[in-house]
Amino acid sequence: MVYVGAGELDETVDHLFSGCRVACGVWDAIGLWCKVPQFFVFSFSDVIHAIDDLPYTNKKKEILRGIIAIACWQIWKARNERVFNGLAINVVRIVSDVKSLAYLWFKSRHKEGSIDWRNWRTFDFPLM
Repeated sequence: MVYVGAGELDETVDHLFSGCRVACGVWDAIGLWCKVPQFFVFSFSDVIHAIDDLPYTNKKKEILRGIIAIACWQIWKARNERVFNGLAINVVRIVSDVKSLAYLWFKSRHKEGSIDWRNWRTFDFPLM
C-alpha cells in the first residue's frame, strides 16, 4: 500500500498514530505478524496500551511494547519523509523496517536463548 494523498484530516498525534490509513495498515500488518488480535486504536494512548490487557506473558508483552515503539518511530519517520522530502509512504516498507529494527533490538537485549531471523520473521519462538 502506498500513501499518495495529503491532508486526509488535521494532523494530530492521535491521527498520525491511530487514525490515518498508513498507521492502520501498519497496525494491521504488525498484528498479523505477531499473531495478536487486531488493534482497534482511536488515540495514541490506545496504541501505547494496546496489549496491556492481553493474556500474554510479561516477556511477550515486553517484546510487543518494543515493536510498538519502533513502529511509532517508523511511522513518524515516514511522515517526515513525506512532509519534508515529498516521498511516498509505503506501508510494506515501514513494516519491513519495523521487523528488522525490532530484531536487532531484541537480539541486543536477549543474548541467551537467542532467536534466529527465520523464526523472528514469522514471530514463531518458544519464549512466550
